[in-house]
Amino acid sequence: MPPTKDEDLARPVISEDAKFESGAKLNLEIRLAIWGLVYTAACARIVEVQTSEHDHYSEPHSWCPRYSPSPPPLVVNICREAREEARRLARAAGHLLFTTTASNPPDIYFNPAIDTLYVPNDKNYWIRDWGPEGVLTQVKAEPRPQLLRSLAIELDPLTRGTTPYFLQRDIADFEGLEEVILIVKKAGKAELDWVKKLDRSLHVWLRDTRRLRERLGTGKSIRPPYLEECKVALKRGVQFEFINKALG
Repeated sequence: MPPTKDEDLARPVISEDAKFESGAKLNLEIRLAIWGLVYTAACARIVEVQTSEHDHYSEPHSWCPRYSPSPPPLVVNICREAREEARRLARAAGHLLFTTTASNPPDIYFNPAIDTLYVPNDKNYWIRDWGPEGVLTQVKAEPRPQLLRSLAIELDPLTRGTTPYFLQRDIADFEGLEEVILIVKKAGKAELDWVKKLDRSLHVWLRDTRRLRERLGTGKSIRPPYLEECKVALKRGVQFEFINKALG
């Protein structure tokens, strides 16, 4: 039976504009869900952090400005909407570096659960701190430094950033660190011998640290056993080529 005139009047009227707005909202929700899935499914990345050229004399007590030449997660380059959603998700998850220690930081995406933080060991007249020393000190000042899992440092025996003492100091506060990679410009005997020296020093330091903690009754070791040896690699583009240290 067809509806009566009174039934037609009682039925809610949905305008074409309302239909369009409802459809647009649904489409937006679906798109944001897609961007979220693409972001969370991102592969592990090597995230290099460098120091920008600046006049450090004008702000002697602030952190040096940082930037990353590493490509961001794929979703960031899809479109503006995807980039904004990726930034929102990254900020909520703590996946943006230097957001609390810098006043206007660039978007450096870094997921500490899967990504490797790579700090080159360059020194220029406008950098007041060595690469590893300055950057890692700033990372430690950020919330939850213990989430860092993988750290790569460029090896240069001439700088104090890769002496046994400073390597120990650099990694001391990263309690969740599982991997240390030393990046060399060439895999010669001198470079591999230097890595082995760092390995021995790290092994003794971790052993003594464990014994001290056990003697003081302060709990378990701050390091798992498999961090007692550094890996060594060459940087090939945006990837690492790992070297067998036994060949040195």
